[in-house]
Amino acid sequence: MIGKQISQYVIESELGRGGMGVVYKASDTSLDRTVALKFLPPMLTSDESVEARFINEAKSVSALDHPNIAIVHEIGRTDDGHLFIVMAYYDGSTLEDRIEEGPIELEEAIDFSIQIASGLEIAHESGIVHRDIKPGNVIVTDRGTAKILDFGLAKVQNVNLTIGGQSLGTLAYMSPEQAQGRDLDHRTDLWALGVVMYEMITGKRPFDGPYDAAILYSAANEAHEAPSTWRSDIPEHIEAVINGLLEKDPDKRLKSATEVVALLKGEQHSASSAPAPPVAVSEPDSPEVDGENEVAVTKTKTSSPKSVTINLDTAPIARRPWILITAVLAVSALILLWVVGMPGAQRSEEDRIAARGFVEAGIEHQNNRSFSLAEAEYERAIDRDPDLWSAWTSYASLKNAMGEYDLAIEYARNAINLNENDAVAFFNLGIGLVDSGNATEALDAFSSAVALDGAFTLAYSAWGNTLLGAGEHEEAINVLKRGQDAAPNDPYVFLIYKNLGMTYAAMSQTDDSILYLESSLSIQSRQTDVLVELATQYEQKGDRATAVTHWNSVLEYETDPAKRRDAQSNIERLSN
Repeated sequence: MIGKQISQYVIESELGRGGMGVVYKASDTSLDRTVALKFLPPMLTSDESVEARFINEAKSVSALDHPNIAIVHEIGRTDDGHLFIVMAYYDGSTLEDRIEEGPIELEEAIDFSIQIASGLEIAHESGIVHRDIKPGNVIVTDRGTAKILDFGLAKVQNVNLTIGGQSLGTLAYMSPEQAQGRDLDHRTDLWALGVVMYEMITGKRPFDGPYDAAILYSAANEAHEAPSTWRSDIPEHIEAVINGLLEKDPDKRLKSATEVVALLKGEQHSASSAPAPPVAVSEPDSPEVDGENEVAVTKTKTSSPKSVTINLDTAPIARRPWILITAVLAVSALILLWVVGMPGAQRSEEDRIAARGFVEAGIEHQNNRSFSLAEAEYERAIDRDPDLWSAWTSYASLKNAMGEYDLAIEYARNAINLNENDAVAFFNLGIGLVDSGNATEALDAFSSAVALDGAFTLAYSAWGNTLLGAGEHEEAINVLKRGQDAAPNDPYVFLIYKNLGMTYAAMSQTDDSILYLESSLSIQSRQTDVLVELATQYEQKGDRATAVTHWNSVLEYETDPAKRRDAQSNIERLSN
């Protein structure tokens, strides 16, 4: 893309990649100014109604006039129909970059917080909720002005715009109600502001964990350490603001950005003062599920997404490109604590509690790739309570990760026999069957997983990949797009994009393939198989320079000597 001209914009350099696209620095030849071009995911052009809603929203955002909100100049479209946003370009660094250097000076952190809250104030008054406030979405200019980015991808009141796959880092700033899939209003931004303030001042996040579900569980259920624990010089009224923003119940949270600004400035402003009316924002519909039979639903009326163990560096894609992943779905330990085993042999409550504890420990070991320790814990769980279906499900995922597919199939079937509504067990059964060479039965297993959990992104992805491997290209695209539509905000939607890109490549539809592969890469940049396919597709288009760029990225991330030699060979061939 570097050096190309799109409309009146000449692209100069890449500024960054994220869950919502790739951003480039560009020169506006008409107005002689520097701008930022953000190319958006293909989902915005794959559905006319979604595209129309997005454009409607972007128009509303472009009308915002506030020094702490990044300016949106216009929306453009490439010749091949790819949407992009033209934004003001700012010299500076993101808060994420600043925080990486350590806690920010207190006075400066408070100033940034006031500026961010001021920007949110005008947006919320206009009916716009950002939904992804985080340090990476706030840039501080060289003059010290904080600018909130990506308001063009927010939700507008009464417009249900479900776009994009969220980056994994976003989970750390997600409000409890957002993580639980509940209806949102402006208070979800206030929660995220509280997390950002805490991180700026202490250098730590208030809620963290070794994997996704641990972060979400902590945010929804555990008290955060007082900021003064880490920063003794924090004023009491600032700590009170952070604590008020991090109230788990939105009804108890500080009510408006206006109130936050006043409190940060030390002005008298009652917490019970009349707030702006909540801005109602509906999340995508989620299926109704039974708490006893569905892993993603808790007994405490708190839901959390499934946690997965995916090691992109050791995935069997290199061995069998159309297979999904090697370390397949492992149900999160924290979620399993909420699961009640199916009735079976009479077990004491002590046995059941102990078994679930062993499963929790096993999953933690599995996430750390200590497979032998994980296996020992699953064995202890099953010995204590053989009827705990979640133990068999987790054990099946471990066996798939270890390449022992016959046992993975056996253990997944044990789980299904104990609980026929265990979508994760059907998924693990399908993975084992695929790697055992039984694609036909695997397709049935993936179909069953999706029937039980209509937003199961990994199951859609595996199902589509298996169809691709069987040469059923059109059916693969149909399944994968169903998965994209079912859970567009799932953190693992990058797998859907990748598999769509691979399928279009197999169908020799180069432009569509590049579109989806680039979208996948914008979310997970270290996918060497995607980089290889992109290099191949760009070469087929005659764009040797971009192909070389992707081969160089392969060299940056690939550790396999043979693949590195192949990448170097292609670079030399294309550079001559």
